[in-house]
Amino acid sequence: MNNNDGKITITSKELYEYKAHLVGDDFDRNYTFTNEIDILNLLAGTYRLCITSEELPNFERCFDVVINHPANLDVITAKHKNGKEVTVNMYGSSSYHVDFNGLKFTTTKSQLTLQLENGKNTIKISTNLPCQGKHEEHVLQLDTMLVHPNPFQNELNIYLGEMDSDNVKVSIYSTIGQMIFLKEFDVKGRGSISINTAFFNTGLYTLFIQSNNSVSNFKIVKK
Repeated sequence: MNNNDGKITITSKELYEYKAHLVGDDFDRNYTFTNEIDILNLLAGTYRLCITSEELPNFERCFDVVINHPANLDVITAKHKNGKEVTVNMYGSSSYHVDFNGLKFTTTKSQLTLQLENGKNTIKISTNLPCQGKHEEHVLQLDTMLVHPNPFQNELNIYLGEMDSDNVKVSIYSTIGQMIFLKEFDVKGRGSISINTAFFNTGLYTLFIQSNNSVSNFKIVKK
């Protein structure tokens, strides 16, 4: 966060030849201007700014100026229950650069609703200040259910597709019919669920996903 992208703007009400003396930690510089000046590339910190003019012998104005670190870019996304839209909430700036599936635009809104395409959707968000960081996220929109990865190792993800249910029951059985996993998930407002499979032995399993009005099954492999 030590980016030198701070700025001080000085604007005079009357046109004279002014001198500005700016002092900070390891910083001591003089500037001249008549109407307006931007002092750029400043680190965050406290500065002492004094303005004088040889044309005005009794004129001197001094100010304590504080340049703060900008807040980190923070982005929170929530996929709608219908699975076809995602709400993006952005914090930390007054404007945001958005790249959604290659469509680039700038907005001053802190909340957006984006229409998802079928498949993988990519959301990239940044601001004018590199030190605030960048956000990149992939949102999967599927009309049908998908189990991924398969084969799996320590985690199994289930993308629910267009499921019209607030709860699903997930059960996993070995090839000899032994139940290895059973859990009911609250999926209201969620497009996917994840299962910790680190304790599974390698081999073939059958996964059952039961909702209000349907049961789906998948062959899955732990490697």
